[in-house]
Amino acid sequence: MKKFPFIILIFLLLSSNAQAGQTHILHGLFCNTEAQAKEVLAHLGENLSLRSAVAVTNSTNVTCVVADKLQYMVVQPVIIGTVRQNGLTLTLYEASLIGVLVGDNPRPIAPPVRTFFVLNELLAGVTIQGGA
Repeated sequence: MKKFPFIILIFLLLSSNAQAGQTHILHGLFCNTEAQAKEVLAHLGENLSLRSAVAVTNSTNVTCVVADKLQYMVVQPVIIGTVRQNGLTLTLYEASLIGVLVGDNPRPIAPPVRTFFVLNELLAGVTIQGGA
């Protein structure tokens, strides 16, 4: 019975954020700033693995993570750039992080936090910074 109010709270949080835009549930590289995400990408260009590039970027503090087992829940993503790496076009986004999905259990983040992430795919219906 105690789980019921918690489930309602999560549903309300996610539905109110979804009204502001579609909620995207994603795996990928997530960083605190655009500069940190670009630093990881630069290290990838030096033929480091993704995990090694993140480790070098995180040498003094943890600023970037590879969300592969967890999924990050974001709203209002905006494309802020693209980078060509090893024959792939990687897209850099900025969005509001509203939660983390652990298995089937959403963990809300309140208030939402700005995050920068990189994907090797384009998210549908996402605008490009500057309205282009």
